[in-house]
Amino acid sequence: MASFEKGKNGKWSVRFRTIEGGAVIQKRLSGFSSKRDADAAYINYLAEHPSEEKKLPNDLTVDELYVFYQNFISKRNKETSVTTICSTLEKFALPFFKGKKVRKLKSVDIVNWQNYLLSQGKSQQYCIKIFAYFNTMLNFGEKYYDLPNIARRVGNFKRTQKPRQMQVWTESEFKQFIVSVENLTYKTLFSFLYLTGCRKGEALALSWSDINLDSGIVHIEKHCDFHVKGEPYKIFDTPKNLYSIRDVYLPNNLIELLKQHKTAQKAKESDFVFCGKAPLPAETIRREFHRYSDLAGVKRIRIHDLRHSHASFLISKGQDIVTVAHRLGHKDIVQTLNTYSHFMPNKQKEMLDVMDFDIE
Repeated sequence: MASFEKGKNGKWSVRFRTIEGGAVIQKRLSGFSSKRDADAAYINYLAEHPSEEKKLPNDLTVDELYVFYQNFISKRNKETSVTTICSTLEKFALPFFKGKKVRKLKSVDIVNWQNYLLSQGKSQQYCIKIFAYFNTMLNFGEKYYDLPNIARRVGNFKRTQKPRQMQVWTESEFKQFIVSVENLTYKTLFSFLYLTGCRKGEALALSWSDINLDSGIVHIEKHCDFHVKGEPYKIFDTPKNLYSIRDVYLPNNLIELLKQHKTAQKAKESDFVFCGKAPLPAETIRREFHRYSDLAGVKRIRIHDLRHSHASFLISKGQDIVTVAHRLGHKDIVQTLNTYSHFMPNKQKEMLDVMDFDIE
């Protein structure tokens, strides 16, 4: 289906789908004095490429659309994002819709799929994300292959559950926890996460060549993912986002702990810091983290909550939000404020004190 547009220069153009070199592309013919001329050029193009137009996949199955979509986003998105999106669709959407034509999907098919997702015991928040990925793929099919998006008509899950409350450890809780960790590797890892605010994937991707123990700086530019299909783990060249590429300064207590760990490990510069020839498995870390938490008698939190605990710790010590945002690798302070503003002390009384001057 062609679309016509008149440009600011008064000239008309026409856009339509076609195939060139075996790939479906958006074609644009431009520079016409009138819409009629643009339409004539479009008709002439179709006449000159009849066999190509017949090959257009305008009746795709969900599986076939996914192949085109995967190829599309692979050239336009970060590898980590593509991996997350594709693995989620392959696990929770493609098996359910296998072999079904996109054009023949009905609202009840989407509702039945939503019920299936809920029956898998996944959180409502995760189900919302799965649906969003699928809906975006159908939007792609609508835009480039003139396919209907029945999922949009049904709509995403309605949020009826409160988002999980962020949990953090105070400084005293972390001290109570860390003294119970007798294994040097885990003591170093958990201390690193709490005292730097790095993401777990960033820490596990580190090699010793990324850390300068003399200057006390760690360079973050990689990310480790354990959810790549067919691989035990994968190191990506970029972390979560470009703003996450940063240098993080290390406190002296952590530097000394890292030195002890490196000596005990007899590590080479190319070895992973945590730990050796391959990063520690994520599930093993989670299990040990909870075991030591129970042993210490502190409340259980997620590994990622050590990052939140770090931010809370810095804010409680009076560090400005710009510094905290840069240390965490946030895009801007808005993200930091949206996440951690509730940890910031109430400034209302301080504001009143400033305004409390004598009025004659």
